[in-house]
Amino acid sequence: MLNMAGSLQRKVALVSGGKVDYFAKANPDLMFFEMAMQAAREAVSDLGLQPKEFRKLIRERGGVVITHFADHFAGQLLGEALTRDYLGLNPAEACRVVGGGATGGLGVQAAIEKIASGRADIAIAIGYEKMSEVDTFQGNEFIALASDTVADFPNGGYYPLYYAAMAQSYLDTFADRTVSAGEIRDAFSRIAVMMRNNAQFNRRAQTSRENPYATASTSGFIAVDDVVKSGIVATPSYRLDCCLM
Repeated sequence: MLNMAGSLQRKVALVSGGKVDYFAKANPDLMFFEMAMQAAREAVSDLGLQPKEFRKLIRERGGVVITHFADHFAGQLLGEALTRDYLGLNPAEACRVVGGGATGGLGVQAAIEKIASGRADIAIAIGYEKMSEVDTFQGNEFIALASDTVADFPNGGYYPLYYAAMAQSYLDTFADRTVSAGEIRDAFSRIAVMMRNNAQFNRRAQTSRENPYATASTSGFIAVDDVVKSGIVATPSYRLDCCLM
């Protein structure tokens, strides 16, 4: 896939994209493969192709990459096979990519690699989650099963705690070398502000005020002071540092 200079052997372009109208909580009656169909239809329409034309391309010259983090939420093993079948893409080669919080990005990377390596001339990367099928406590438990289930999980390990421990380790390692712990903590807050404020321009984002399913306590523009006042979840992380579930 890479030549000796470290560049892709074949040029690859991202030509289209699509998503569900709103996040999974707003679609409790949709199965995960139906959500994938909704997003795929938007992407294909954006290309100016008819569904049958796209299916022909994928079946004859393409590949399918499907990403979802945990089988537990949808209650279905090998959901990627069902998704490929529901989209009418059999018998195109399909695979699933999993990588924790990086799952979606790794799926796009895998689709790029299919084309760059010559295994496909066109590829579709599909990602889904159904975390809202369970309550927040159960969801946290499912996600925590991705940690060490022998040493960490039984001792109360949840991902907000793990990430907080990483952040604290970063502070302990780098604070006072060139900047203070307070300045680093302020930088953490600015990241949360940047991400959530950027989401306000996407009506389908979870925290967008334009999203009718977003809650008042988690939507809208925020400032650094709002992050600090949101309350500690696990030192040094505040509630607004954490992603929504």
